[in-house]
Amino acid sequence: MRLAGFTDRTASESLGRHVKRLADCTAMREPLPADLAAWIEDLPGRLRDALAKFNLLAGARIAAGKPLPEHLADFAAPGRGGFERQRTRPSAATGPDLTSWPSTMRITT
Repeated sequence: MRLAGFTDRTASESLGRHVKRLADCTAMREPLPADLAAWIEDLPGRLRDALAKFNLLAGARIAAGKPLPEHLADFAAPGRGGFERQRTRPSAATGPDLTSWPSTMRITT
């Protein structure tokens, strides 16, 4: 795995240490230590995307770093069902029609 570092050697070495810790935690399926999780949240988007490409970051962690306007744009995208209102009537496949529930319910003792 090759990952572009920084122009500063110390910063690149630090990046290498963090990525190694991340790879070790991922390989052993261990939760990330708090300091490593905080480091990931502060990463630039391009670096976070590169780590995801190598399967070192889960999709949820990538989404956590995405700005809210981007999440809203994804949610409102056509075909995603975000702000589109569902106008179908319930069927046997989707469940009972509860709009008539009080009038059709019978209580027997």
